[in-house]
Amino acid sequence: MATVVSEIVNKGVTFQSSYVTTDLCAPSRSSLLAAKYSHTTGVHDNGGTDGGFAAFNDASTLPVWLKAAGYHTGIYGKYINGYASAVPYQAPGWDEWHVFKDVAYFNYTLVENGAQNAFGSADTDYSTDVLCAKAVQFIHDSAGGPPFFLYFAPKAPHAPAPPRRGTPAASAASRPGARRTTTRPTSPTSRRGCRRSRPGARPSRRTPTRSISTARDAAGGGRGGRALIQALRDIVRTTIR
Repeated sequence: MATVVSEIVNKGVTFQSSYVTTDLCAPSRSSLLAAKYSHTTGVHDNGGTDGGFAAFNDASTLPVWLKAAGYHTGIYGKYINGYASAVPYQAPGWDEWHVFKDVAYFNYTLVENGAQNAFGSADTDYSTDVLCAKAVQFIHDSAGGPPFFLYFAPKAPHAPAPPRRGTPAASAASRPGARRTTTRPTSPTSRRGCRRSRPGARPSRRTPTRSISTARDAAGGGRGGRALIQALRDIVRTTIR
């Protein structure tokens, strides 16, 4: 993860301590967007009567405030657990809305500015790469205009985590009797970042918060986990450049 260290860690601010009040997906993302604790947002769980999308009031959130201040806003990836029940709803404050209906690496649907676009199981459908390319395009389109806010939330590094097909990791993991190893594979896309992206992207402010080993363990470890972390590294490289 030399790219993360050189482009973000060495040029940014390091927090020695980090605290999460509610270590669940929906409560944490709701708090991030609304700048409130979960006991104030009312989102205490990922679903049920007091959790997920149904419990979240998104009328006054970070994108709403930024848009009012003149920012161009875009979200790519996950919104709030349970959002699928409200499709094609688009939350206020977002100029560009490219959100998972069903969160997955393959065979998923993105709700994109009101339209539902299905993706299959081809190599080019790997959701981390698809979202990365769209996010980079958002950065290019924003160049020379007002300030922009990019919220990038892929499925990675959640398990189960199949690597991008066609990489050494994917090929090795598919062999009968394959076992996990510490061998570090090299992704064929690593030098050019996410697929279908272009050089010259301006920076985004999305900062990884997990260590390499923690994220790899969450992804299931071994070759698949390593390739997944490499995909995240490629996102950093491509958006920063």
